[in-house]
Amino acid sequence: MTTYSPQTWERDLILLAHQAQDTHSAPSDCHADHDRLITAYQHCANITRQSSKTFYLASALLPPEKRRAARALYAFCRVTDDLVDRPNPGTDLLTELEAWRVRVQNTHLDHEDPVLFAWADARQRFQIPPGYADQLIDGVRRDLTQNRYTNFAELAEYGYSVASRLA
Repeated sequence: MTTYSPQTWERDLILLAHQAQDTHSAPSDCHADHDRLITAYQHCANITRQSSKTFYLASALLPPEKRRAARALYAFCRVTDDLVDRPNPGTDLLTELEAWRVRVQNTHLDHEDPVLFAWADARQRFQIPPGYADQLIDGVRRDLTQNRYTNFAELAEYGYSVASRLA
């Protein structure tokens, strides 16, 4: 019988996942009236529908609460990636990305940002550790300084940080 032995890059990715899972945050202050929360989730659904019709349709197969959370996750990832891929003219991208990180980590969220509001609610409902959002932001940040990878392990780590959030 042959046993599988993970490659070094696979062990590194597993370690990253465990590190993110071991992060904790205080409960977020994402309470608002029901209508505002529904509007925030609908905004995330609209982003998902416009940016990824396939993901939008696939997520429709989920139960309603998980569907809303999956679409909030997608919208969060999309907005985060767009900070670097579609910057506002004259913007210091690093400063803007780090300001976004602070807003994401803040437990007293600005309820006026529907993506952050829905994402905070989804994180709280499904107990999603904040380390995953940090890893996504770190991966997107790499887009500012790196566009080539010297080996597969580096590429796999980058892929994990920016592309595995929806898996």
